[in-house]
Amino acid sequence: MTKVTIKHIHKVRKKLANGKYVEYHYLYRGGARFWSSSDKVQLGGPVYFQLYQEALQEASPAKGIFREIIIAFLDTPEFKKLAIRTQSDVKNSIFHKKGIDAKFGDAPIQAFNDPRIRKQVYAWRDNIAKASNGDGFVQADTRVGHLAQIVTWALDRGWLIQHHLQKIKKLYSSDRSEIIWTEEEINEFCAIAPLWLKRVLIVATETGLRPGDLHQLNRSHIKDTRIVLRAQKNGRMVSIPITNKLRKTLDETPSDQFQILVGARGNPLKKANQFGQKLGEWKKNHTNIRPELHLYDARGTAATKLFAAGVSLSDLALFMGWSVQHAAKMVEIYCSLHPQDNDHVLIKLQQEPKSS
Repeated sequence: MTKVTIKHIHKVRKKLANGKYVEYHYLYRGGARFWSSSDKVQLGGPVYFQLYQEALQEASPAKGIFREIIIAFLDTPEFKKLAIRTQSDVKNSIFHKKGIDAKFGDAPIQAFNDPRIRKQVYAWRDNIAKASNGDGFVQADTRVGHLAQIVTWALDRGWLIQHHLQKIKKLYSSDRSEIIWTEEEINEFCAIAPLWLKRVLIVATETGLRPGDLHQLNRSHIKDTRIVLRAQKNGRMVSIPITNKLRKTLDETPSDQFQILVGARGNPLKKANQFGQKLGEWKKNHTNIRPELHLYDARGTAATKLFAAGVSLSDLALFMGWSVQHAAKMVEIYCSLHPQDNDHVLIKLQQEPKSS
């Protein structure tokens, strides 16, 4: 595992009046303080490294090195108009301790005009994949994608004259279009699962919301017969019909509970990805449901239910982030698993335009 060296940090530990100790991190001895152990910022985490890099940039301008391009990119209207979640993902790729800035920030700008940079980026990507657990391939692909996005911007703005990071092959590829929850699997899970996890799966399979949107869903988003909210991934307003099954779940939500989905103790979960993690762990340990089935696969099931409830293919595709053709494919796959219950859905599907 490659160790990332952080330079110029001066650490000071002080005892406060209440007897507790606090640690301060400064840029150089006598330089600006950028972190304190009393801050709600994880030591060594992405935000910590972002604060470090920002302090370093203020103390020493990044003229002539790739960090200068990174700073300029983050300050553009194009970046600032991205959804908050997307901005956060890009910044995580940049400021992670094994991220873009740590690896390439000090490289001369001209290094990215040299075709040999492609080899270095592949090696960096492969090291990320090897050092990570579980989602290493996805994480590696994401960081390379964000680096290529910065290079594309730099080429367009005249910072670079060559783009050697185009069409870098991805490590992760998977067609999950046929991996969707069946009604039998939903019923099997809900029959024995804790109430809070049962509610998570029902809301997911009835709305198609991503984990981030399930996490933010609250009473203010319920508007009579629809759920209306701004999707975190793309910032679009979405309006989702409330099915009978979803209505029952919403009506059973305790009157003093603002968040629709909470954890086992009745409190909101700290992170959106905990929904999928907790559901997956419980499914693995207590059921015989297919191991490859995840919470995210509930979107395919929801697509059919929303289409049957009156959402057009074009609106469904826009909401899900799919092409119209893919939306139609998902509905067809689900109906093929339940032909006896979905003849009317297939007839409706045949009448829908498939071009987009």
